[in-house]
Amino acid sequence: MPSLQVKMLGEFRVRFENETWQWRESCKARELFCYLMIHRAPRHQREHLAETLWCDSPKATAMKNLRQTLWQLQRKYASQQKGTPRHLFCTDSEWLSLHPDLEVWTDVREFEKAAECLRGPSELDDARARILQQAVPLYQGDLLEGWYQDWCLYERERLQNLYLMILGKLIVYCEKHQQYEAGIGYGERVLKYDFAGERTHQRMMSLKHLSGDRTGALRQYERCVKALRDEFGVQPERRTRELYEEIRSDRMAPHDPSPSVTPSCSGACQLSPADLLSQLRGFQATLAELQQQAQQWVQVVEEFDSGQPKD
Repeated sequence: MPSLQVKMLGEFRVRFENETWQWRESCKARELFCYLMIHRAPRHQREHLAETLWCDSPKATAMKNLRQTLWQLQRKYASQQKGTPRHLFCTDSEWLSLHPDLEVWTDVREFEKAAECLRGPSELDDARARILQQAVPLYQGDLLEGWYQDWCLYERERLQNLYLMILGKLIVYCEKHQQYEAGIGYGERVLKYDFAGERTHQRMMSLKHLSGDRTGALRQYERCVKALRDEFGVQPERRTRELYEEIRSDRMAPHDPSPSVTPSCSGACQLSPADLLSQLRGFQATLAELQQQAQQWVQVVEEFDSGQPKD
């Protein structure tokens, strides 16, 4: 493990050679330190850093503040070392960078490396799933909680979106591989950020029912109803209501790994005539609803094109 370890997902913590740093330096020193740890570019232009971190100050003042803050950080780093102090930065009149000999581990970088698995095929294989599963505990909270600088807000949203994408992939993977309890855990994590996410509620209903918790699945629907009403003042969409009815009437196959997906031909052939007819009627109603929406949009476009809205 590198001698310098920096955690920024959740509470900000720094350890150097197994000792926790006690920060008494200015808030700007911590901000500059974290900015450089997140933006691991080979070099940073000093003027750009000054403008980013001291955007409300005149240029000369911002540059002076940057010099003083760099000195604070170097002094901090040197005070933690035993023997001959090593340097935290390489600097010149226009540029600065982290010292090439600096061995550093950050939770943000490890999380981003794991998230690169999202670029692969849509369906996770076991190897990619393990990497994403290991990434989840790294996300102990949003980036630098309590910080509200513009650059930090942008990075926080970016990393939070990656986190939710990882959880979404793992929920689907767990459902397919019958790892229902793990999938439910990932779903609860998603709902902490998006408590009215209807697709997540659907998945949670399916996972709980497939795990044998029919009552929990029905209660999940009630959570969904309340969340949508409180957040948007709307009712669940048709598919959510249909899934609820399937679970309530015990018509949902107990070991169907993907109940919310249209069944293949081989899966449809295994259904009873009554269940198959029910699903077909549901598809027919959905198509009719989509056709009606499409017709409304056609009318809107025609009215706009003619420049003469109709009554």
